[in-house]
Amino acid sequence: MNQLQFDEQCQLTSREFEVVSLIVFNGYTNKELADCLFISEKTVKNHVANIFKKMNITSVRKLMSICMSSMLAEGGYSSDSAELRRARLALALGRRMKHIS
Repeated sequence: MNQLQFDEQCQLTSREFEVVSLIVFNGYTNKELADCLFISEKTVKNHVANIFKKMNITSVRKLMSICMSSMLAEGGYSSDSAELRRARLALALGRRMKHIS
């Protein structure tokens, strides 16, 4: 699944997907996300709120749980390259969003 297909299925923007990836794979805080993405913490909070709304969740813990369990069900991630992990995440989130719709 490429980024365009993921965006269409999940209705997450590419920036929102980038935020999800950084949270899930790096465990970044809002401050760390803001520094990494060169945006304000307020903008990060807006992105996170939009992600939560679209995914029908209320916490980063739930976001990580959904992503990690979905990725493990897809065959793991520990030895995968960063690009492959992001692709697996996109696939896992795409399936999750189909169940919500």
